[in-house]
Amino acid sequence: MFADSEPLEEVYEIVVTKSYVGKYGHFDFVQFVYVTEEEREWRILWDYKE
Repeated sequence: MFADSEPLEEVYEIVVTKSYVGKYGHFDFVQFVYVTEEEREWRILWDYKE
């Protein structure tokens, strides 16, 4: 995310879907989640603005 940071070796994209049925119908909320393993632990990668 930063110009001076080192690239990550392996990043996985996982599609997470939450289905919801409510008063106004059926909805699927879809979010793409990116993860990588760092120091033997899995980390979620977030894109946020400071």
